[in-house]
Amino acid sequence: MASSQARRAKLRERREARARRQLLAIIIGVAVLGVLVLVILNLQQTGTLTPTERPYAQGKTLGPATAPVVIEEYSDFQ
Repeated sequence: MASSQARRAKLRERREARARRQLLAIIIGVAVLGVLVLVILNLQQTGTLTPTERPYAQGKTLGPATAPVVIEEYSDFQ
């Protein structure tokens, strides 16, 4: 009887290990699929993975001149 219980215990351990591996594979698969979806959405929005060129006027401004909001900053570094 002890040997049949030991065999059952080993079979149970193998099933549990297989179930853990399957769950891990599913989690990794979902994560990879999620990353791929994000990359594809990013590619559709920008056309490339590199940042787009932004219009600079004399290196001091960012964005179009007709923007509805203008932010001016005055600083004194002393």
